Amino acid sequence: MKILTIFSLLIFFLFSCVQKDEKSNEPVKTEIKNKDKVSPKGDTTSFGDSKENLKSFEQGKVVTSKTLPSGIQIKWLNDAEGRKIKDGEMVLIEYRLTLPDGKIIDGNNRANLPVFPFIVGYNVQTLGWDIAFKELSLGDFVKIELPSSFAYGNKGLGDVIPANSTVWLYVKIYSYVEPSINENGIKSWLIKDGIASDLDQTEDKQFYLQMTASTKTTANVINTYFNNTPIRYIPGQNALVPGLRKILKKAKVGERYFVLLEAAQAYGKFGFANKVKPNEAVLFNIEIDDVRAI
Repeated sequence: MKILTIFSLLIFFLFSCVQKDEKSNEPVKTEIKNKDKVSPKGDTTSFGDSKENLKSFEQGKVVTSKTLPSGIQIKWLNDAEGRKIKDGEMVLIEYRLTLPDGKIIDGNNRANLPVFPFIVGYNVQTLGWDIAFKELSLGDFVKIELPSSFAYGNKGLGDVIPANSTVWLYVKIYSYVEPSINENGIKSWLIKDGIASDLDQTEDKQFYLQMTASTKTTANVINTYFNNTPIRYIPGQNALVPGLRKILKKAKVGERYFVLLEAAQAYGKFGFANKVKPNEAVLFNIEIDDVRAI
């Protein structure tokens, strides 16, 4: 099994992105020109040349530690002491995921990205990520030891992560990312620009979307990648929830988004089957796969 399957919900980010300015339509940037600006003065911790194994990486660097009621242990290699990250916030991170023997099995470097966008609290990764990240602040550099029950459980992950294995997550938090749209219960982060076409000025078209969706309680509410079955959507129809219909009015082929919808813009007071609870917010991860004339 290829290691990138570990992060199927973040598959959209294995590409080059550009930094978003709050008043522009530029997508989120995954390049930090001066990383020291987002770390406390005097911080010298970094992954450096540790490319294959982090077995002894934290030795002599731990400044404080904390064990959560869940059994998750966080060791601060650099403690920024700022406000803690909240559910629904996007942060840019540098990370490495390892087994307890220190072997690196994934990281933003594997995707050739200096930093990686991550939204906290919505099951984008395993549950342990969401629990631990809410203990962190901008500028923190930590080692997080995730028990198997908050990682990949008694099934593991193919031949990559053994069953019942603890995993180690090393993370450095660089910056918050404001959404490009934040109004009426809709937050949207544009991750990748689309391609302009003659269909941009008409509603006589149909979109084909690849999509994942998750909530605070459930991962993979929707995942069209499982069977490679894009969703077909025609503007003006009610086939999608209200918030997505608004976002897609001017969508272009190739665009990619994170969209966080409050319940009224998603599945409302009734929820969705047994997957989305009543009055529950939903995080969508969307790619415009194709746009065609009707």
